[in-house]
Amino acid sequence: MTSPTETLAIVASPGAPAPSFALETLTFPGPAAAEVEVDMAATGVCHSDLAFAAMPGPPRVLGHEGAGRIASLGPGVTHLSVGDPVLLSYRTCGDCAPCSSGARTCASFIPLNFARPGAFARPGDDEGQAPAVAGRFFGQSSFARRSPAAVRSVVPLKPLLPPDTPWDDVLPLLAPLGCGFMTGAGSVVNVFAATPGSAVLVAGMGAVGFGAVMAAKVLGCRAIVAVDRVASRLARARELGATHVVNTAELGGEKKGWEGIVEAVRAVVPEGVDGVVETTGAEVVVQASMRVLAWGGQVVLLAQGPQDGLQIPYQDLQMVSGKVNFVTMGEADPQKLVPKMIEWWRDGKFPLEKLVKRYPIEEWEKALGAMKEGGDVVKPVIVW
Repeated sequence: MTSPTETLAIVASPGAPAPSFALETLTFPGPAAAEVEVDMAATGVCHSDLAFAAMPGPPRVLGHEGAGRIASLGPGVTHLSVGDPVLLSYRTCGDCAPCSSGARTCASFIPLNFARPGAFARPGDDEGQAPAVAGRFFGQSSFARRSPAAVRSVVPLKPLLPPDTPWDDVLPLLAPLGCGFMTGAGSVVNVFAATPGSAVLVAGMGAVGFGAVMAAKVLGCRAIVAVDRVASRLARARELGATHVVNTAELGGEKKGWEGIVEAVRAVVPEGVDGVVETTGAEVVVQASMRVLAWGGQVVLLAQGPQDGLQIPYQDLQMVSGKVNFVTMGEADPQKLVPKMIEWWRDGKFPLEKLVKRYPIEEWEKALGAMKEGGDVVKPVIVW
């Protein structure tokens, strides 16, 4: 039996009034069948990490936007090699109808990707007891310097970039492609199937929102409306492809209600939009989103929404044959969309450099804080 691997990891523990985070030394056994061990170079921080940290259950290692190099192979893994640079995304089963078609997110997304108990142990734990810290979040738990990762979470990068790629510099930049940017881009590419004639509204200028804006720009959409309350993010959205912006802070926010947002959007796109990428989960923005659709348009809801349910404006939607669509991961297959986004990035059409801010591991708390604050930093990335 091989000795357990030791790793530095950010451990989240649920608690009141908020979860706590601590940098700890943990151990885990070698990779199992259909797994590899990844030596992380960098990990993007996502709002989902903060949300899942607060959920009841055991302490856990989160992180689901990892990138690094393969350190070891699990039994039966032959198509990858130690040292290969890889990007990590969500885990798929490979057997369900959506996986077979490649047209939708894996039908087993929830059971495969939420943190599983018994992944990591703390030094001094009784060898006879189950490991105390949950892991394998999104098949990777990349808030760890080293972690086992599901083979089906792995996107090999060597075939996508030149042999002389400076991986130490590039991996932290590409790491966030595994979730946030992919979810936004996938919503535009896969769910809307946007065309140059499409008008798109993107609510919330985080990584998901910027992924949608940049993808809409790549596809040549005639109108791209960005909605947010942070002026600096809206300025960046214009720079990266938005044709119009709406600052909800200047509308009086919730005091003016959804009517103010609808009025502002209709002022620039009177006929309405073909698709809304809604990433905020804010009631006032969701309500506005359902009232700005053109004929046959649809709203894609990506965020955690109002806890007490959602009131649907039935007649507003009925009169335009509108749709409200709950979407996971932008209905994206990482093996297809990640290479496409990397191609866009190499062509200068997906400028991640303008959105990613790197934090050395010594500043991991600042990275989590930047995501929580939602200010000027769009995508914090922890560099291990």
